[in-house]
Formats: sequence, structure tokens, C-alpha cells
Amino acid sequence: MFNKELVTYLFLFIYLFHLFLFIFLIVIELLNPKLLADYMTDLLGVGFSGFRMDAAKHISPDAIANIMVRLKKNLGGELPVDFFTWLEVIIGGEKDLLCCNYNNYNFYAYFRDALITRGFSDEEILKIKIWSSDYPKEVFFFYFYFYFSF
Repeated sequence: MFNKELVTYLFLFIYLFHLFLFIFLIVIELLNPKLLADYMTDLLGVGFSGFRMDAAKHISPDAIANIMVRLKKNLGGELPVDFFTWLEVIIGGEKDLLCCNYNNYNFYAYFRDALITRGFSDEEILKIKIWSSDYPKEVFFFYFYFYFSF
């Protein structure tokens, strides 16, 4: 039997949860990137090796670079050997903004340059990976091309 009240509360919960996430991203972006870096430091201290930042495209590359700088500082100036972080940058219609044009919202060249100017080595930069919706298409094409070209 269909329970309208239960479904209404479920949709309300989902809406409020996403609203909370949106507000949380604003807090990280504008008010206190230190908050996330300190939390990540605590998690690394209890055995975590890395992180996945969902919806990273909604946080500017400069803010994420500042979070990583703070994390590195919290850890004594270097990232652990086994450290890794995946930034989820799912691309919709904003492909030019996020990856093709060099600007302060570019998660490829600009983000790399932002990390370099903040003192990250190439080895440390390789520990911060971008997971983007354009990768599967490229990987599939690469595999398909080389598999059938020989």
C-alpha cells in the first residue's frame, strides 16, 4: 500500500539533507577551510590513508589547494607515503569552465599550478587525483583503439 505521508517525509528528508550538504560546502569554501583540513588530519591519525571529496567541483580549486596546504602543515610539512585523495569533478555542461579553459575554476592545469605555488612537489600532486566523468570515455576509447588496431 502506498503511504503518502511516508513518501512526503522521505522527500523532505532528502531535500533537507542536500540543503545541509550545500550549506556545508559554503562553510568550507568561504568561512573555514581549516575545519576540513583538521578533520582530515584526525582521520589520518586513526589510520585512514586517503579521502574522496564528493562534489569537489562546487568548491574552488584555490579553496581545495588551501585545504591541502593546511593538511600538509598539520602533518609536519609532508603528506604520508600512502596518502591519496580523489576529487569528484563530474562534468555536465560546464566542461569548458572546469577543464578546457585556463581560469581560476579549472581543475586541471590551474589546480596543478595552484598546488605548485603553494609548495607541493610533483610527487605530492600525483597523490591528489581528479575523478571526472570524461575519464571513462577517454579510457574506453584508448582501450578500444589499441585493442582493435593491432
